[in-house]
Formats: sequence, structure tokens, C-alpha cells
Amino acid sequence: MEVDEMYLGAPVPGKAGRGCEKVPLLVAVEAAGPGGPGRCSVRVASDVTAGSYREFCRLHVGALARVRFDGFLPIGCALASWPRAEAGRTPSGGSPGTWLRLAHKVISNLRAYVQGTYHGLPAARLQGAVDEFCWRYSHRSPGGPGIASELLGEAARGHVPREELLSSTFAAQGPGRRIRNRGRERLENEEWVRRAVAEATKERMANYASG
Repeated sequence: MEVDEMYLGAPVPGKAGRGCEKVPLLVAVEAAGPGGPGRCSVRVASDVTAGSYREFCRLHVGALARVRFDGFLPIGCALASWPRAEAGRTPSGGSPGTWLRLAHKVISNLRAYVQGTYHGLPAARLQGAVDEFCWRYSHRSPGGPGIASELLGEAARGHVPREELLSSTFAAQGPGRRIRNRGRERLENEEWVRRAVAEATKERMANYASG
């Protein structure tokens, strides 16, 4: 699993990347494995603070996953207690995308999708387009039934009320809680990770026993 951030919006003279006035998005991408082609999650965020990353990682990153990130301090704080999280450095002579190859690929494709298909989007509509991109990415399967069959299967599973759909699927991530006491925050994060690891391990053992 790779975690990173990206920015979308109109160009700002003299600014680029972190600190600009574009809309920030938090990105998590998993590698392909025996269970499928690998999935991605992208959420529009109000900022790129440790609190926002923590909420995002708790929702979209498994506590037992091997997680890579680029050493950005807020991500490091959010993943401080993850047992298999590792900050990366660009190898000597390598490109900046070497360490987070999958995340940078998704970021590049998403940026091209939004700019090429919609020629830019207002912030209120951005999460909906991002969700469509993530669904397509997570359901790609060259040797499978195809995206049309996957979409038909999803649609046939049951009706979801419009209010529930808008409040969950297309809702941007809310602002993360600001960290005021780093010691208490670290202890809370460690406790949450311990519980998450225990639950994931229990579920994995149950699946192993039943299989």
C-alpha cells in the first residue's frame, strides 16, 4: 500500500504542490495480488494535516498492510504506530516516483482524467468524478468479465437511497481533528492500531480455519 497526496485546480502563479491554493486530495493505492488487480482510494480533503491523514488512513488503510510514504511529516505522524509503515527516500540516481511508483501512476492518470474529460471541475463536484475514477481503477480486470458486467452486478445488488449515496460515496472527507497534544495523540493512535491489528489478525485466523 502506498499513501501520498495530490492537488487539483487552476494554476496559481508562483506556487506548486504543498502550500498552493489548489484542492488537496489524499491517495492510497494497493499493489496487485492474487485476490485482484489492486485498488485505490482518493478523497478530497480540507487540508494535509496529520489529523486529516489519520482519519483517511483509518478508513482506507489496513492496520496490517505494509505502507509506504514519502517522509512528509503529517503522514509520518498519522502512521507513527502502524507496525509495517516505512518512510521512503528517492534512491541515488532514481526518479522521485521510484519509491511511490503506484501512487504516482494513479495521481498522473487521475489528473489526466479530470483535466482531459472534464477540463477542470469545481470543488463541489470533484469527489464524484474521483469516485468514478477509483471505481474504474479498482474494477479493471483484463482477464475478467469486464467493467460493464462488474457495473451491472453492482447495480443489481440492491437499491441505495439517494441521501445515503450522497452522504457516503460522493462526500468529501471532513476536516481532520487538529492535534493539540502530541503525546496524547500518539497514545490514542497506538491504542487504535493495537485494536485494529488484533481484529484483523482474528479475522485472518478465522478465515484460515474455515478455508
